[in-house]
Amino acid sequence: MLIDSLRKENGALTTLGAVLLTFKPHIGALILLSALIYLILRGDNFGRRALRSILIAGVLLFIIGFIADPVWPISYPNMLLNYQNEGNVTACSECASLPLWLSRWFFDGSLTKAAVIAVLLLIVLLLLFSSIRVALLKSPALLLTSALVITLLVSPYLYNYDFILLLVPFAVLINSNKDFIYRIVVIICYLIPTVAIALLGRAGNISLLIVTILVVFLLYFRVKESSIDVPAYAS
Repeated sequence: MLIDSLRKENGALTTLGAVLLTFKPHIGALILLSALIYLILRGDNFGRRALRSILIAGVLLFIIGFIADPVWPISYPNMLLNYQNEGNVTACSECASLPLWLSRWFFDGSLTKAAVIAVLLLIVLLLLFSSIRVALLKSPALLLTSALVITLLVSPYLYNYDFILLLVPFAVLINSNKDFIYRIVVIICYLIPTVAIALLGRAGNISLLIVTILVVFLLYFRVKESSIDVPAYAS
């Protein structure tokens, strides 16, 4: 929704898309930040209108929170902290994230180590994609998709169902490159986790990480190959 609304300069859907990203902050935060940076750098009438609408929506949501719970700025963080101490959440035993896998392989498997690894991965990936930032800023589709795949690689607290978001980069990559072989690779990336998880259950989660890493490289090279003649802010 957000990619399409930015491309079509639809302020209402841009605001709605931004709001929906706040429902799961550990996944939506980087994508939302990328969208806000994109709108700020546009510097045109649509960018200003969209930013105002998002700001107003944010203020309204903040106020509505007090109707639901008069002390929600205190109770909400407490709820999150208490939730993290329940069941398998403490060890994130069923998580399928790259930082946690690396923490298990090389360290004690703790979320603390996974968080450190996540920060390092984030820095590396941001440096990688910053080298193509000019091309990214020409396309909201490629920019937000890049933010999405970075999130899938660096967020420690992800379950295998969170990787349903890979459908977005799959669609963007197929639509942005007409090469037959390229499309076949993307389709294979879609099929591998489907088959692996169907046959191996949670043991097949590693296929999600392998595919996500491959998608990062596909996306990176797709952006590098993008024409410098594409008008600014076109998708």
